[in-house]
Order: sequence, then C-alpha cells, then structure tokens
Amino acid sequence: MQLDCGTTILQMADFHTRTTLFYTEFNNRLKEEVEKGAKASDTQFVLYQSKVTQGADNSTSIKLRRSILKRKLIEFNPDMQNFFNVSEKEVEAIELKKKDTI
Repeated sequence: MQLDCGTTILQMADFHTRTTLFYTEFNNRLKEEVEKGAKASDTQFVLYQSKVTQGADNSTSIKLRRSILKRKLIEFNPDMQNFFNVSEKEVEAIELKKKDTI
C-alpha cells in the first residue's frame, strides 16, 4: 500500500520502530549519564538534563535541548538528517562524534 509522497506502510512502520528505539535508548543513556554525576562521559546528556532542571520553559534552554536531541537522533540514524535543517556546525559536530566512536 502506498501513502502520500511515495511512502509505504512498511517504511512508516520502520520509521516508527527506529524512532521508538531512539527515544528508548536516549532516555536510558540520559539516565545512566546523570546517575554517574561527575564521572559522566557524555557531556551532552548532562547538559541536556541540566537544562531540563534549570530552565525547562526558557527559550534558550528549549533550543539547546532540541539541538542536542536532534544531534543524538542523527547520530543514531543518519538518514534522519534529511528531515531537519542541519547547520554546517552541527554536521561537523556529528562527524567528529563519529570519529571519536570509531
């Protein structure tokens, strides 16, 4: 079955599954890093949590959390980059992260 714009139901199901996996992994990693406290190895998760705690409704805080979430999503599934406006600076940060994990 074909949906609008040539997207099949199978593709939508796959997208939903991958997105669900991402959010599950993101929340688990966030919890792990926050629990490590000063020993946390991924500062992006710590920064994300601090912005949730200190300024949940602050515009700057929301933009930073959205940026971190977007970056983590693209690291998890590079195909997602096609759905976002990604700045050159963000692409560079994602590429550097890939090199660090190789």
